[in-house]
Amino acid sequence: MNGKDAVAMVKRQWTLAAKWRGLLIAAVFAWAGSSIIMFVVPELRSAIFAAFIGRDYSFDTPMATVLAWVNVLVFYGLPIALMGVLLLGFPFWAWAERQGLTTHVDAISAGAKAGLVIVVLEVLATLFFAMTTLGTSQSHTYGFELSENGFPTLLGWLFFASDAALTVILGAATGLVARIVAGEPRKKPTDRGSPAAP
Repeated sequence: MNGKDAVAMVKRQWTLAAKWRGLLIAAVFAWAGSSIIMFVVPELRSAIFAAFIGRDYSFDTPMATVLAWVNVLVFYGLPIALMGVLLLGFPFWAWAERQGLTTHVDAISAGAKAGLVIVVLEVLATLFFAMTTLGTSQSHTYGFELSENGFPTLLGWLFFASDAALTVILGAATGLVARIVAGEPRKKPTDRGSPAAP
């Protein structure tokens, strides 16, 4: 890309309304996807694991607990998702415009990187709590240990890896959703007469 083309691309931007629209829908999409990863995927994984080891799968979580988690997701999770995506999304979007990163592929790449950052933070949080007095618990599934003294076992890390992969995929999909909903960037009115962006 030559300098002339780079200047033209930088000057193609979205309106504020388009950014709001894209980020709001992306936030709801990310909230729904992360809720599925946190609550639905573990049950599906347990069912698959039970079938693999020849055990019967049973969903034994009390309905009261399920409803409590639904309330948490709706009244706390959704507002947090909206604030997080908006507070982080606007500055990053402005930076991406200045760099000429305006394609669907750019949006997918940015979303995947955001998902990867979340995964790294989750790993650091897991290790931190494991090295404190808070991380003294054990967890099991069908008799197999998932964590010992707060540290994940090999099986626990494998389960975490599956969630991590889904988080990165969700991030990529969220970036794409924001880009699609926002529509195509427009040329700034002050740039009339300059070369059109490719």
